[in-house]
Amino acid sequence: MIVAVKLGGAAIAYKSGVCEYSSHLDVILDQVQSAYEHLKAQGDTLILIHGAGSFGHPQALKYQLKTGWSCLPESNQLKGLCHIRTTLQQLNTKIIAGLDQRGLPVLSLSPMDYMIDQQDLLMDRVRRYLELGCVPVLHGDVVLDRQRGLSILSGDRLLYLLSQSFPVTRCVFVTDVQGLFKADPKLKQADSFVILPHFKCEGIEQDDPVMGPVVDVTGGMKAKVGWAKRIVKECETQVVLCRWGTIEALDMMCLKETFTDQMTRFS
Repeated sequence: MIVAVKLGGAAIAYKSGVCEYSSHLDVILDQVQSAYEHLKAQGDTLILIHGAGSFGHPQALKYQLKTGWSCLPESNQLKGLCHIRTTLQQLNTKIIAGLDQRGLPVLSLSPMDYMIDQQDLLMDRVRRYLELGCVPVLHGDVVLDRQRGLSILSGDRLLYLLSQSFPVTRCVFVTDVQGLFKADPKLKQADSFVILPHFKCEGIEQDDPVMGPVVDVTGGMKAKVGWAKRIVKECETQVVLCRWGTIEALDMMCLKETFTDQMTRFS
């Protein structure tokens, strides 16, 4: 079986800053190591994705990279494209190096190397890495686009593409919150809100979680819920959302069926 894990940008890097690693990054990577060792012993497979956090979102917003390529002479998008690629590679190298030190056979795979309409080629490379026994590590990225010049490819969308291309048993969103709330616990007292342990995809439109105040050019939690809905409905894949460092996060990455009320399961 295959489990695809997306380490959220807000979990691995502080989105409120710029190019700032999370102080608990080692805890997250330790959990990934434990999950990999468990999966390997069971004959199962891990695919890893990580978000951009403060290594991508502020830069994309500053240089207006989400809007496509601008040919205006005053545009500084070329500078922005080169800068954001540097910061994204910095974060990716940190993740890859940390997992390599923990003994995981990780190989980085940058979506930037492929056009937005060359998703089959990207998935073929993932397939080849899996055949070699490696853990492919993808990430949210700026990608070339034949129509718009460039686009933002989110890690959440990558989870969807992987679920379309492979028999993924479960997609795990590892975030900085325990699950979905009716309102944003970062904005109000968290103890006044209840986690939604089971979220039915048919009710997503009326139950959209409130988006937080941090910069997120890929749509934040609202977009995450939207991609979760598509994965469940179109790919018939399990989708869960849990907080880094929790037993729920480890159990979900290990493909265990121990669902609790301290996480969110989509169906």
